[in-house]
Parts: sequence; C-alpha cells; structure tokens
Amino acid sequence: MHSMEDAFASLKVRILPSIVIDDFAHMLQRCRKERNSVFAARLHVHMTENGLDTCLSLGNDLLSLLVDVGYVNSARNVFEKLSRPHQSSWNSLLVGYIKHGDVAQAFLLYEKMRLDSTLRLNGPATVALLRSCGNHKDLERGKQVHLDIADKDLFKKDLYVGSALVDMYSKCGSLFEAHQLLDVLPVRDTVSWTALISGYVEQGFNIDALNCFEQMQCEGVLPDAVTYACSLKACTSMMDIERGESIHVEISRNGLEKNYLVGNTLVCMYSKFGFLVKAQEVFDNITSRTAVSWTALISAYADHGYGKEALICIRKMQEDGICPDIITYVCGLKACGIKGASIEGQEIHTEIVKRGLENVLISTTLVDMYAKNGFLEEARDHLMHLAVRDVVLWTALIDGYVENGFSEAALECFEQMQEEGISPDSVTFACSLKACGCVGAAHKGREIHEEINARDLAKDYFIGNCLIDMYCKCGLLLKAREAFQEILSKDVVSWTALMNGFVEHGSFQEALDLFEEMCNEGISSDAVSFVCSLKACGGMKDICKGEEIYTELLLKGLERDLSVGSSLVDMYSKCGLLVEAQEIFNKLADQNIVAWNALIGGYVEHGFSEVALECFHALLCEKIPLHAVTFLCALKACGNSGTLEAGQDVHSKIVEHGLESDSVVGNSLADLYVKCGLVIEAQMVFATLPVQDEVSWNTLISGYSQLGDSQAVFSLCDKMVESDTKPNLITFLSVLNVCSNAGLLEEACAYFQSMKNMFGINPSPEHHNCIVDLLGRSGLVEIAVALIGNLPFHPGLVLWHSILGACRKSGDVDLGKEAFESAMHLDENDVSSYIALSNIYVDVD
Repeated sequence: MHSMEDAFASLKVRILPSIVIDDFAHMLQRCRKERNSVFAARLHVHMTENGLDTCLSLGNDLLSLLVDVGYVNSARNVFEKLSRPHQSSWNSLLVGYIKHGDVAQAFLLYEKMRLDSTLRLNGPATVALLRSCGNHKDLERGKQVHLDIADKDLFKKDLYVGSALVDMYSKCGSLFEAHQLLDVLPVRDTVSWTALISGYVEQGFNIDALNCFEQMQCEGVLPDAVTYACSLKACTSMMDIERGESIHVEISRNGLEKNYLVGNTLVCMYSKFGFLVKAQEVFDNITSRTAVSWTALISAYADHGYGKEALICIRKMQEDGICPDIITYVCGLKACGIKGASIEGQEIHTEIVKRGLENVLISTTLVDMYAKNGFLEEARDHLMHLAVRDVVLWTALIDGYVENGFSEAALECFEQMQEEGISPDSVTFACSLKACGCVGAAHKGREIHEEINARDLAKDYFIGNCLIDMYCKCGLLLKAREAFQEILSKDVVSWTALMNGFVEHGSFQEALDLFEEMCNEGISSDAVSFVCSLKACGGMKDICKGEEIYTELLLKGLERDLSVGSSLVDMYSKCGLLVEAQEIFNKLADQNIVAWNALIGGYVEHGFSEVALECFHALLCEKIPLHAVTFLCALKACGNSGTLEAGQDVHSKIVEHGLESDSVVGNSLADLYVKCGLVIEAQMVFATLPVQDEVSWNTLISGYSQLGDSQAVFSLCDKMVESDTKPNLITFLSVLNVCSNAGLLEEACAYFQSMKNMFGINPSPEHHNCIVDLLGRSGLVEIAVALIGNLPFHPGLVLWHSILGACRKSGDVDLGKEAFESAMHLDENDVSSYIALSNIYVDVD
C-alpha cells in the first residue's frame, strides 16, 4: 500500500485538467480516516491552487476534513466559497465551531440554518449545541434547540441526542424537565441516567441523586465510573459515610476501584470524613494517577493539619514526573503554613513564579503562608505589590499579625484596608476584635463594634462570640454581657466565652451562675464549659460545687477529656485536697504538662514544697516539653524551702530548655537568688534578660536593700529611671527600708518627696511607716507625730509603735502617753503598746 507521501506526490506530478476528481476524493477520505493534519493542510493548498475547493463534492469533503483536524478557519473559508454547501457541511462547520470554543459563530450558523427549510440539524450537531448550552448554562437557547428537534422526535430516535437533552436541562438547573425527559426516552442508558444524577448532585439534591442511582440499577442499567463518582459526591455532601462505603464495595466488585476518576472521588470522600489511612489506601490502588489524584490526597493531608505528609506527597508526585497544578501548589503552601516550613514555602513560591502560575488564589495563599510562618514583612510586601488587594488577602495578613503577637500592626492593616475602600467581612472583623482583646484596645474595639452594628452583624453568633471575647479581655464584663444578650441564637461557645471572661477576672460566682443558667436553658455543656466552671470552683475554693460539677461531667463521660482531667486536678489542688488531686492525676490517660503544672502548683501553694520538687523531677523523667509555668512553680518551691542546690538545678534545666531569656522566668530566678542572699548571681541573671521590666529592677533593688547596701540601691534606682522604667511602690519601699536601716534620713526624705512630686505615686501606709520610724530613731519625734497627724488615712498600730519606741529612746513620757492612748483607741488589748509604755517609765526611773 502506498504511503500518503507517495499518493500526494503522484497528484502533484499530474496537471489539470487531467487530474481525476476521484483521485482527490480518495485522498480526502484517506486523509480524514488517518486524521493527518499536515497532509490535510497541504491538500487544501493544492486544491485551492487548482480551484478545486469550490467544487461542491470535493469542497464538502475538504471542509469536513479540515474541521476534523482542527483547521476551523480554513474550513470556514472553504464553506464561504461553496455556492451551495451540503447540509453535512453546515453541520460539520457548526460542530467545528463549538469544538474549538467559538460558540457565538456556531449559533450564528445555527440561526442561518433555521431560516433555510431545506437544512436540518443532524445528531452530532444537535448534541454539540445542547452540550454547549449546558456548559454555558444557556437554558433559553437550549430550549430553542429542543423545540426545533421536537417535531422530528430526534431525541427519541437518537440515544445521544436524548442523553444530551437530559444533560443540558440538568446543567441548567431545570431538574424537573430533565427528569421528565428521561422518563419519556425509549431507552435510558448509563449516559442519560448519569446526566440526571450529576445534575441533582450539582444542585445539592443529593437524596434525589442517590434515589436515581438506585432506580437505574433496578432497571438493569450498570453505572460507569462517572455515575459512581457522582454518587460518591452525593454521599460526601450528605456526610453519609455508610452509604459511601457501601458504594465503595460495589465499585470494588465491578473492578472500577483503580479507575482514576472513581479513585480521586473516593480519596476526596474519605478525606472529608477524616479517614486519611483509607484515603491513602485508595490512592495507592489507582493505576494511572493524575495531577488531580495527587492533589486530592495532598489536599486531604493539608486540610487535616498534616503539613509534613502533604509536602512529602508533593515531592513524590514530582518524582513520578507529574507536574503540580495551581490547586496542588495552593495545598502545598497551606501545608507549609501548618508545618511552619518557610524554606519549602519559598521553594514552592519560586516554582510558581518560574511557571507563571501566579493568580489571586495563589497570592492569597502566599500571604497566608508567609504570615503563618511569621514572615510578616514578606507577607506584607507580597500583598502591597499586588495590583488588586481584596478583603481575603488583607484578612490573611491581619490574621498573621494577630497570631504572631503583633496586634497593633494588625489594627493598622485593618485601618489601611478600609482607607483603600475595602469593606471588612465577618472574618476580618473577628481577627480585628481578637487584636483589640490582645492589647486591651477597648476604644478601638468599641469603634469596630459600632461598624458591626451598622451592618447588623452583632446578632450573628460568630461575630457575637468574638465581641464577648474582646470585651472580656479588656475587662469590660458589662459590655461583654450586653454583646452576649444581643446574639439571637446563643450556642455553647457564646456561653463559655462569657463564663471564661468572668473566671479570668475573678468573678467566680458570676461564672457559676452563668453555667447554671446555661444548663437551665437546655444548652448541653461541653468540655470547655466544664473546664471554666471547675476553674471558678477552684478560684472560690468551693469544693462542694466542684464535686457537683464533677458528678455531671461523669454522667457525660467527659472525665477522660484531657482538658477536663487537668482542670479537675487544678480544682482539687486549689481547694487543698491534694490527695484527691493526686488520685485524679494518676488516673489520667495522658498526663500532659497542664496537669503536671496544676499538681505541682497545688503542692507549692499549700506549703508542700519538697513534694512539689519531687513531682518536678518525676516530670523531667517523662520527657514532656516543659512550659515557663512549670519552672515558675519549681522556683517558688525552691524559694519557699530555701534549698539553693535545688534552685541551681532548676536553673540549669531552664538553660537547657532555652527559657533563661523569658522575662517572667528570669525574674523568678533572680528572686530566688535574692531570697538565698546571692545578689551577685541575681545580677547575672538580670543582665541576661532581653527586657528588664519593673519586676526585674525591683527584684535586684530588693536584694541589695536586704543586704543593707544603700549605695547599690541608689545606683540601681538611677539606672532604672535612665532605662525609662518607672519606679513603683515596691521600688520606693525597698529604697526607704535601706535608708531606714542605715539611718539615712536626708536621702529617705528626698526619695519620699520624689514619689509624689516626680513620679505621681501616692505613698502607701508602709512608706509612711518607714519615714515615721526613721524620724523617730533620728530624735525627730515631734516631726514624726506631726506627719502622722497629716496622713491621708487613719494611722495604724505600727506607726504608734514606732513613736512609742522613739519616746523610750528620747525619754519623752508625755508624748509616749499620747502615743499609747492613740494605740488604745485602735486596740485596747494591744500588749505591745503596754510593754512599750512600761519600758518608757522604767527607763525614766
């Protein structure tokens, strides 16, 4: 048999008019059969050069060939040259237009055909028009095509046309008409049933879809891969895993489990229900995995927080030679955000840029990924370089700032977003309210609340819960209750948010009242609400109410919940029932760090420091990651028991865990060394702190004050002020104590005056006690008494004891009597005053 090249060469060597038309007709048929686009183009040129493209018989065949190989524009040129194109040419060109996406030209051609009574749509052209109408949701045109073929019963005679009509109505959402059409079809095959089932699924009528799935099988019609995929989607949307697993069994029985379409849908279904092991098993069975297959699995891992596994899948996908698509990259970036994998995220970003795949979805995910990884400047830079910044992008950045502790920056972004004319959505408002709560920005929170009210969103439970949380964190509990009352449908989260606010601000009884009110309203308590109520009981040391709540949670089987168990340990510890706390702790399936801290803290609080340290060392053997709170409890136990060696051991563990730079831990460690008289060691800890706050300075100043080193105290005070740290009551009490002990009256008076004059601090009774005591011991008893007479509060016994001591030293019996009488007005049974007056008389005699 001659090749196409030989056949074409034989045509070229012959010249018109000797060329036989039959030779061209044969070539056209052969070329069309082989779908050879190269020779189709060459044949077209040759025929055009020789004027044969206008020949009716050859022209119609040439047009069909050009449409088949994708040269639609060339086909149109041939069509326009034909004096009277054959009906098949009209239909071929129409199909060609639709196949290559030129729907407008297809319908213009269709309208011309409608005007010519001699022309009729054939089956393939009708199917193409109906599919185009379905894909573009063009119901009006679809109905017109249906009307045009109705009188010829083409949809009943041609199975493909019938199925295409059902598919068109289904995709356009006219499911009633689609079902009616299916019912009148003489033959209902898999394709027509699947078209209807797909329509029901797409429109959310999943029960109807599954009913059709059952009915088609009752009629003996076997589902194909597409039918099974649609039915599995229906099960997923309905959250009906049992039905989905039943269909999976059927799929396996019919040998379709390895089909990529069915496999992909099964992966998505099992992922939706969190059955990731099952999803992986299905994926492993798919024979021809596509980018869609891989992306389904990657998305499953990413959606359920398994960032590491998702990134491993992307690497394996690329190793298999399959190129990720946009959705794959989005899932990968999401996984990087979950795992904190900034390097992998940057690598994926580079790939995206190289392939030119950047779009709004990618940009949003990039901003979110960089923000979650703490690369906030990169996230912001990426956002600001985008031509269009929508609310989703801004919200991703705002959320990133909040989650990384930069709430002020989050609120700045919120304002900038609005300045750009972008309106916040519910998620943006939620993030901004959280930012306000984190920094106590009550004024800004109220402003946002007003915006929310203007948009009538405060009644929504999601926004309402965020408002409650914000006001609680700002300490505005009345406003929090008002926000709570505004919510139309309060859920357990709403009640718990308010309860937690009361607990955090020490309003324990109000929290318990709210818990009882919630139960009376018929709202079922969850683990979080029980945790709040147990905290309230612990705060009030109300063991009776605590045990009542314990009984309730036992009935609900929540005692095994980790957070509930830890809260029970904490409640019993705070109430002093340490044996019961230990028993509950021992029964916990997972003794996490919260439970350990509650137990150790309970022992410390009730004076069992040695037991607390035993627990701390037992905890170290468990290899559980320790929190700062754990070390604070251990340091307090060391301080209470005065065990320096144990304290130094805790210090070494703090260094091992990289917490020596934590300000609270560092301050507690310095305090321990001060209590043990090791001020040099305390100063070394102080020097390593990244931020030296007023607690840090006061701890060190107190240590030198206890040693009586006045010069060190004065020097530290000066440095404290120079560092822009404002002294407080505790600072001045340490200064006045060292002055009193050293007899430094002038310095004490200067510091005492500076409290009010320079720092706006009103001296407390303790500060006045120091000054009065120092004045008395310096022989200035009358000035001390005068100072007492001008106090802004009623003088206590301590002051009069100081005056009595000074009178004994100076031998002033009369003033001593007056001080004694003043003391008797406060407590006529005060033995110390009697002894002091007696000592004055003895010394005088």
